[in-house]
Amino acid sequence: MAPALTLRQVPFQNVRHDRMRGFVAAGLLMLAAAWGLSRLGPVNGVAVFGYISGFTIVFGFAFLSPPACLLFGRVARALIGNRFGVEGKLAADNLQRTIGRSSLSVSALLTGLSLVICVATMIHSFKESIVVWIENTISADLLVGSDTGEAAAQNIPFNGSFADSL
Repeated sequence: MAPALTLRQVPFQNVRHDRMRGFVAAGLLMLAAAWGLSRLGPVNGVAVFGYISGFTIVFGFAFLSPPACLLFGRVARALIGNRFGVEGKLAADNLQRTIGRSSLSVSALLTGLSLVICVATMIHSFKESIVVWIENTISADLLVGSDTGEAAAQNIPFNGSFADSL
C-alpha cells in the first residue's frame, strides 16, 4: 500500500478546525445540563436524572475532546518539538492534522476510565452498605454458635449467670 493512501484522511477524521467553537459550546452546554439534572430528585426512589446526568457528562466531555486535542497538539509541538526534534514536531502535527481520529481515541479512553471509576465507586458503596447493614442487624458484641446439630437451626440463649462468669 502506498504511503499516501495510509495518510489520507477518511470521512470521520475530517473535522474542520473552524468548527471547534461549536464543539466547545455543545460540550459546555451538556456539562451544564448534567449539573442541572444532577440536582433533581429521584423518581419513585430511582435516580433517573442522576443516570441521565452521568450520560450527558460522558457526551459533554466527548464534545470537548476535539478542541482539547487541538490545544494539546499546539502546546505539545512547542514542548515536544524542542525536546525530541523533528520526530516530536511530526507527532504533534499528526495529532492536529488527524483531529477526528485523535479525539475519537481520547474519548474512548476517557469513557473506559470513567467506567472504571464508576465500578470502583459502586464496589466501595456496596462494601460500606454491607458494613452498615451488619452493624444494624447484629446487636451483639460476641456471637457464639454451633454449626452442627439441632443448635444450628435455632437460637439457644445462655443462662444469665454465664455472663457473670465471663
